Amino acid sequence: MRGSPLSSGTSGVRVVLGGGPLTPVIKGIIIACVAVFLLQAIAGGRVEALFALSPAEVVYGLRLWQPLTYLFLHDPSNILHLVFNMLMLWMFGTELERHWGSVPFLRFYLICGAGAGLLSIALDPVARLVSGTGPWFSEVGTIGASGAIYGLLAAQGMLFPDRMLMVFLFFPMRMRPAVLLMAGITFYAAWLTPGSGINHIAHLGGMAIAWLILRRAWNLRQLLADWRWERRRRRYRVVADLRDDDFRRLQ
Repeated sequence: MRGSPLSSGTSGVRVVLGGGPLTPVIKGIIIACVAVFLLQAIAGGRVEALFALSPAEVVYGLRLWQPLTYLFLHDPSNILHLVFNMLMLWMFGTELERHWGSVPFLRFYLICGAGAGLLSIALDPVARLVSGTGPWFSEVGTIGASGAIYGLLAAQGMLFPDRMLMVFLFFPMRMRPAVLLMAGITFYAAWLTPGSGINHIAHLGGMAIAWLILRRAWNLRQLLADWRWERRRRRYRVVADLRDDDFRRLQ
């Protein structure tokens, strides 16, 4: 999904190509990913062997750093993997960093990415059973920032649900249904193509972690109260019907 947020201006709808100027954390992540990409190209696979997310190595080899370090690795044979992820990071992350501040944004980004990796490890035996490759943890490594970026996408859908997004550059859609569409496509791909080489579970995991954080889902009492309030709120709508004499009385 490639898109550009649309925002309303005084002269109508204005197309905004991306998230604006680079913010400090976004810039730092991009620099780190580019530097690691060059190191991967030079080292010839040794970086991936140590820092890619491998369920078997995390569980059996206790390489506990991998759920975090895999976020900064990309496919050295395909520069578009890096370019597309960094483009999505810029488009959907810069406004969130400005909205939250740099430290909370970095915390959210890393938690979404690491949480996506941990969920991918936890569900790896199930995925292998579905694909018919066995019930044990896989030794195949996962690389890329997509899990964290899907978390940013989910956050955009929750915080700015009515913002317009140009899906595939042609189809305008509000942010929330666009995010739900992306989640549905990802789930469909994960179910039908479990051996495709793309870790769809990590993508969905990033979105799930973002939802848990933003809804504070660990607080079940507050979650239930929010759900009840949302149901009650939908029963009402604000209607403005001020006539000229009403306006004069308000002055």
